[in-house]
Amino acid sequence: MKGKTALVLALPVVFIMLLLVLPALSPAAELDCTKCHEQLTKGKFVHKALDMGCTTCHGGIDAAAMPHKKKNSRARGLTSDQPELCYGCHDKGNFTKKNVHAAVAMGCTGCHNPHSSDMFALLANKPLQVCLQCHADSAEHGKHARPSGDKEPEDPKKPGRSFYCGSCHAPHSSNTPLLFQFDAQSVTGLCLNCHKY
Repeated sequence: MKGKTALVLALPVVFIMLLLVLPALSPAAELDCTKCHEQLTKGKFVHKALDMGCTTCHGGIDAAAMPHKKKNSRARGLTSDQPELCYGCHDKGNFTKKNVHAAVAMGCTGCHNPHSSDMFALLANKPLQVCLQCHADSAEHGKHARPSGDKEPEDPKKPGRSFYCGSCHAPHSSNTPLLFQFDAQSVTGLCLNCHKY
């Protein structure tokens, strides 16, 4: 009986020790990367993916090794290449319609900060500036051009957001010509969404 009593008394102690030791043996996903990379979470808008743990996207990083070592050949130890990586959470259908913005193939982080940003939609810069990175020749586009220094007008369809290229053109993909928003099939059809005659 002494042996059984000792075993019964020892089991809770072993169980408690396992509870204390197992978290220390868990993968890098349990490491708090923000201890060293705190600046990545400082924007006004923080990507919800950060709540899933850094290794969700950076699975090819050995975060326990200092300096970090990569376990794969992808940039920053990403688990897959862009935009496929982002399709793990973001609906691929929104990016693969009939007309796809060439920027999608260049990777999401060309326009968006993957961690946090002070701009809506995690944009890497002011909305118009993001577009002008590639479309500098469109800076004085149509009647909506404004001299630098003028206050950005508000988007009539999205109160609180500034009026910019994405107000009329879908930034990712569209089934309309010229990536028009609102399912417009012509310039006139596009304009009539805000301007009533």
